[in-house]
Amino acid sequence: MATALPNCDIALIDRAVTSLAAAFGDPKSFIRQIVGGDLSDDHVLCRLVPVHFALMAISGEVSYLTHLLAERGFKITQQFPSEVVTARLVKKYHRPDIAVTILKAQNRSGQELELFVVTQGLAKEEVVRELPSCTHFAFTVEREMLPRVPQVADELGKNGFVPSGGGLNEVEGVTVLYFERGRGVLGSVTVEILIPEICRDLVEWHKMP
Repeated sequence: MATALPNCDIALIDRAVTSLAAAFGDPKSFIRQIVGGDLSDDHVLCRLVPVHFALMAISGEVSYLTHLLAERGFKITQQFPSEVVTARLVKKYHRPDIAVTILKAQNRSGQELELFVVTQGLAKEEVVRELPSCTHFAFTVEREMLPRVPQVADELGKNGFVPSGGGLNEVEGVTVLYFERGRGVLGSVTVEILIPEICRDLVEWHKMP
């Protein structure tokens, strides 16, 4: 089993590349597919802007993942510790030595992949179990849409999504809110809403139920 695990990275990255092409090719249709509702073009959810597809890598070798991404036309643009995911895993497994690095990669079209790489503290089999919790579609709201973030959350709730945590990304100066739905057109789906500024009160408001 252990020798076959890296092949999972290949399959996951290929699926992510396909999803990115769909999201950036026709954002409104992609959002409708995720939400599963008949949304008008001016619906608040259809005004979300796709940012990236994120997944957790099974291999902890950054050079191996960089090679996989390069073969698919993606170049690493950023690499930094993931405070939000690391904190969640440390709390869940009670292991203070867990470390997670974020790799951001873009292709020539500006489509972005985000990989959460567990560099220490978890066995590969444990990383496999964590895959669903880190795989998500990320969208951002434009600054003029900031007052409507609660409405975005409300509309996601009407379509079966519930708050599933979030936090502050001090490195990039953004606030992240997660929503998940256990069932739907695409099965289990997690959506990340990126807010282009630090909003501590919004994170407090978005507490998990």
